[in-house]
Amino acid sequence: MRAIPFLVALFTPLPALASGASDTLAEIRAEELPEIAETGISAFDSVFMKAAAIHDTLNAVQDRILGAEDRIAEALELEPGTPLRMSMWELKQRAGGPIEVALEGTKPVLTVGGSGADDVEALLDAINLAVADLVGIPGDLAQLPAQIQELVAACQAFPGQLNPQLLTESGLKPLELPKVAKTVGSNVKAVVATPKRLEDLVNASKDFLTGIPQGLAATEPPEEPAQIAGGSSSKPAKQKKSKRSGGTSELEGSDNLSPITAMVVEAMASFQDAEVESAMGLLARADASLANLTGPVSEAELQNLYQSSALVYLSGGNLAAASANVAQALTVDPEAKPMPHLGPDYAKLHKHLAKSGVIHPIEIPVEGNGIAYVSGTRVEEQGWLELPPGKHLVQIKQPDGGWTSEVVWINEGYVLKTTP
Repeated sequence: MRAIPFLVALFTPLPALASGASDTLAEIRAEELPEIAETGISAFDSVFMKAAAIHDTLNAVQDRILGAEDRIAEALELEPGTPLRMSMWELKQRAGGPIEVALEGTKPVLTVGGSGADDVEALLDAINLAVADLVGIPGDLAQLPAQIQELVAACQAFPGQLNPQLLTESGLKPLELPKVAKTVGSNVKAVVATPKRLEDLVNASKDFLTGIPQGLAATEPPEEPAQIAGGSSSKPAKQKKSKRSGGTSELEGSDNLSPITAMVVEAMASFQDAEVESAMGLLARADASLANLTGPVSEAELQNLYQSSALVYLSGGNLAAASANVAQALTVDPEAKPMPHLGPDYAKLHKHLAKSGVIHPIEIPVEGNGIAYVSGTRVEEQGWLELPPGKHLVQIKQPDGGWTSEVVWINEGYVLKTTP
């Protein structure tokens, strides 16, 4: 009989981090590694590079966890990436005897009874080495939460500090502001997400251990973790709660963004290359495409469209067009905040118009028993909808499950009819 150390308490919760996540191993395997780039502004980069070093540590930890899972799968001649609980199920089928968890003093161990198969010892060695390689992970990560929270707090103010003078002082050209703003925004997003990534790795460590008894205890082959089309994540999509109706959106988060966002991304790439006219054209096409959408678009995507358009026109010297796009963003949501990565000049214009009192919501009657979205807000109950007058995207779900989209001007006297 061959015993394997099975350290149930190998991974203890880190300070201030929640525990428990199903299929976390599959989730972190599917996610892209975050990237943090230098901005050319030393005050910013001193923070970002510390965060990048922490992500290098987390990358190494992730490689160790996923590598251990892969080595066990390969020892069983299974495909790399096979969930551990499935590998354990396969091991149980080949063992030729019962595999049990026993205690030696206070240390849990796996034991194989019966005659056993000829190759069981080699398989158990692979599991033993894989688990042993992960023993040091808690010590590697224990000091990180406090460091990460400090970096998160330090970098969150960076987008609002960007201005042409700061670029000049850093030896950059003012024209590089959009490009730098994008890098800063991307970096801040990665840093702010670091606590969650650390939590996921801790949970993945726990999943690695719990996957062993789950596979051994299963009476039938464990199910594969749920997969999202495109392989981006197996997490359940978050639903957006309607601020006006109290309903929940059928939108499924960033994995299912409309073509509008793709066009905005392309436009902003042109803008960062100083191709302002091209960016304006792409953004105008995106706006014109709203009436052709075949699925609901989120409020966040509309904010991205109109606020990005305002920045491009502002940079091109067209204050009237910039103001019109800010006003449209506020028509979508009067409480919308300026997107941080667009910089201080845009934020100043946005806040000025938001405080000017030009937006006055009105009440619109809602009739029908269908489901609709008005500028990204779900409406599915009869009654009244409060929203600013002006241009809105109205999308109505059809009996066959499809959607119709129409851009309409909503004023006093308009009635929203949700029945197709």
